[in-house]
Amino acid sequence: TDTPGHDNKPIEKKLMLEYIDKTFFNFLRKFAPPNKIKVVVSADHATPCKFKEHSADPVPVLFYNDSVPKEKKFSEKEARKGSLGGIIGNELLRKVGFVK
Repeated sequence: TDTPGHDNKPIEKKLMLEYIDKTFFNFLRKFAPPNKIKVVVSADHATPCKFKEHSADPVPVLFYNDSVPKEKKFSEKEARKGSLGGIIGNELLRKVGFVK
């Protein structure tokens, strides 16, 4: 979604996110629970369409695991309210239990 952000194309960015949701996350919904798969999805930076460049805004983090409370949506707005809270990037894998 970086390129549509740089090009100020919010509809294209939305369509890309919907495609990822339809393909990748449908796969996870089907195969992750019975196989006890843990998944972390995030981004290295935000690229708001209105600025057309990278920003220092927080990025959403999705952590999928059977024991994690389920949030309703995966978006920047919902990320601000999420159960992981605000964390620094290099703390992420430790926070979700991938490293000690």
